Amino acid sequence: MTESACLVNVTFDERMFTLRDNKTWWDEQRKRYIEEGKGWLTATSDNHIALLSAPMLHGDAIHSRLQKHQSPPQSLRSQMDEKSAEAYDRQHRILIESFGTNEQAVDENSYLATRTILVKPLSRGYVRAKTANIWDPPAINFQTFSHPLDFENLLASLRHARRVLATPEMAPLSPVETKPGLDVQSDEDLAAFIRENMIPGGAHGCCAAPMGTVLDAQMRVRGVEGLRVVDTSSWPMIPGAHAMQVCQLESPAATVSRVKGHIF
Repeated sequence: MTESACLVNVTFDERMFTLRDNKTWWDEQRKRYIEEGKGWLTATSDNHIALLSAPMLHGDAIHSRLQKHQSPPQSLRSQMDEKSAEAYDRQHRILIESFGTNEQAVDENSYLATRTILVKPLSRGYVRAKTANIWDPPAINFQTFSHPLDFENLLASLRHARRVLATPEMAPLSPVETKPGLDVQSDEDLAAFIRENMIPGGAHGCCAAPMGTVLDAQMRVRGVEGLRVVDTSSWPMIPGAHAMQVCQLESPAATVSRVKGHIF
């Protein structure tokens, strides 16, 4: 599992990327940055980030949506062992309950090169060994959108990004939507765009060997002697923020202590 289940671009004015092959433009920007400390090299594509709750995305409709998804879909269970399925049931109940409040982020939007990223996906995939050779790459199936609420959240996030770009406060930046384009408006067309353009991860990987299923309460790999996992893959639940930021804000010992309180 990765921290971000999906990544969809709705870009505007991405000169830092679209003009990267234009040497004249880059030379001008470097000169301006060195001499004046100004220009495009003073900014990155991710310095305008908002973490959004489910009520922010769905408004008053959030409670009816959550009511539909009180139980995990059966499609998630086919690739799960019994212990993982039980752990997921408990996680699912906690997440669905938290989605009804503004205390839990489910989505991240970055508003310079607008991207919508799920930070609390409910879909669960799997990693399996294909051979007995440890050097052969494993089979990885993210099972993206196997939980329908993930797709509903991402679609709502894309529409939310459009509303932000249309506000008077954004007007001085003259934002222009290049993908999918304002001619794409219906849920059906936006859904097609998402499915064709999403990727099943947005970096900051974590929770691949979670405590409670793969690991015990002492961070030991179940069924293996002398092996512990103490990095972010040991977390049982994805935090509603970048994993690297969580690690930077506290010591590894503090992270382990906090995570132990959420073992499933």
